[in-house]
Amino acid sequence: MPHRISYSGPVILTDGSGEDEQNYTSTFDSDFTADLTEAEAVATFFGDYSNSGTNNWTLMIMSDTQVFFADIYTSSSYNEDTGLPAGHFTMGTDYAENTFIPGSDASTSSYTYWLGTCFYHRQGYESYIDPKSLITDGTIDITINEDGTYTIVFNCIDDNPTEPHTISGSWTGELGSL
Repeated sequence: MPHRISYSGPVILTDGSGEDEQNYTSTFDSDFTADLTEAEAVATFFGDYSNSGTNNWTLMIMSDTQVFFADIYTSSSYNEDTGLPAGHFTMGTDYAENTFIPGSDASTSSYTYWLGTCFYHRQGYESYIDPKSLITDGTIDITINEDGTYTIVFNCIDDNPTEPHTISGSWTGELGSL
């Protein structure tokens, strides 16, 4: 049975749905192309970390001021002996071959900590400086050049659902490993 309420006077309404709350991390206000000319890159092999039958790698391209971090999945035939393979990688959440996973926020009240794929600025030992964002879509292309160096090109989308921005960049050099 519906209720009828009658009132005369001023009313203050508050939206309690939470829909007005910012539920994304991006602080980009426009598309962004990273300057990674002085950057170094490392790939770290974790094996079948997700028990999915694929192998997990983290890729970090880092300059003095910018960091691109990706959580990549490859065929199980690639390992620390063969190195990170060349390929075209797309966003995925199922840990399938040739995918990378979206970023997620695992921060606590004490410190910022992101998992998955993200881009942020840094200064000295301070990370996650604006502009920054978790990555929720895009592509990563990895090429192994004739001289053994790598070329990595990323064209990704930040996590702003209403005004998404492209975060892109490229890097060429010797890929280190940890």
